[in-house]
Amino acid sequence: MNINQTVTISQQQQQSGTNNCSNQPPINPIQFALKFTTNTILNTLHLLGFDFAAVEKQHKIQLNSTAFMKPNAKAFELILHFLLSQLDPERAQRAFAQCWPPLLKEQQKDFKDLIFAWLTEIAASTKPQQQPNQLPNQQQQPQLRLPTPSFNLLQFSNYH
Repeated sequence: MNINQTVTISQQQQQSGTNNCSNQPPINPIQFALKFTTNTILNTLHLLGFDFAAVEKQHKIQLNSTAFMKPNAKAFELILHFLLSQLDPERAQRAFAQCWPPLLKEQQKDFKDLIFAWLTEIAASTKPQQQPNQLPNQQQQPQLRLPTPSFNLLQFSNYH
């Protein structure tokens, strides 16, 4: 198929009111947002040095844009282990010595307790001054003041 045939087909579709997208179901905004968020997380992990191929091979798990369409505890554990290991490698090595990888039920519980305590500590140390859904009151809002000229601008309109 050459370019002229493609243009002719496209023009015919426009005249008839059909296009290639009409056969596809409408996009679900929730699924779109979930895939977008997942892709953003996966891209960020890649930039931080997460080796997807090695992790997928070692743990027999697939990490892609559909990895979090339903709860995925294994992926969650792998990602949190990686992130906390990047944040403080020495502490992570000591903390995860007995519970990584969490294969047994007791190790899973220890891992979750450790993660919860560490994330609670991080949240407490980075606590915002106000809640994200709380609007500042009138006194907290910064006042924007524009400078007011001390001269009359109309005086300068007479000078060319």
